Amino acid sequence: MTRQVQQTFYVVLPHQPPDVGGSVRPISRLVKEEEEQIRQRLLIPTFQIFRRYANRSNAEGFRNQLHALGVETFIVSDTELKGHLFLWAKRADQGAGGLAIRDFSDQPLYCPFEDLRAITIGTVQREDGSKVQVIDLQRKSTPITPRIDTSLFDFGAMMNRQDAGVEQFLEVIETAADIKVDRDFDAIADHMPQVREALASHPGEFPPAADAIEVAYDRPYMKSYNLYSFLYRARLIKMDELQAGDDPTGKHRQP
Repeated sequence: MTRQVQQTFYVVLPHQPPDVGGSVRPISRLVKEEEEQIRQRLLIPTFQIFRRYANRSNAEGFRNQLHALGVETFIVSDTELKGHLFLWAKRADQGAGGLAIRDFSDQPLYCPFEDLRAITIGTVQREDGSKVQVIDLQRKSTPITPRIDTSLFDFGAMMNRQDAGVEQFLEVIETAADIKVDRDFDAIADHMPQVREALASHPGEFPPAADAIEVAYDRPYMKSYNLYSFLYRARLIKMDELQAGDDPTGKHRQP
């Protein structure tokens, strides 16, 4: 008999519209928390782990009850968290249909523009206190996310423009793929340690070798950005699934 690996299903509360907290009493009764505590949670401007369950059906039931009260949530699992990979890009060639990326081990990855769902950009701290911007190209079809450390990537060579930098790169990709650039991480980074502590699993990374980076990343800070980027993509993908015809009862199930 094959033993099923135990995992946790997390009900994630994203930032809510301002009118959601208009009537918190039924939400308070459902989650068994004080009304003022619920009001404060609904005001947090980024993701929270609302509840954890060992069984998907229980997580889905709680999500559906919140949905009936006008509160948007979504579910992620340990399997999804551990199955996500951030892949650092060293260089890329731009074509009409996408980016031909090479990672720091010179392995190729083609990223079609039509497969991009969004871009996230955030400022990550290094161990010496210096900071660098990191760009994630969020894809629809795969949980492998190409990542650019803006201090290690040659934007000029990719776009054949000596003056090219981060903003020119984002403008090109945003236009070619018709997607949104999310810049919210820097404003909400202080809220992410609570998310880190609430999750038992984290996404994987395939970063450059240590000798390719002058100063190592501050690991807690990078984990915060990893989780923000992962949850931002997860929310978009799950919203797309529902809009494509799946209902909130969990008909479209992921592992």
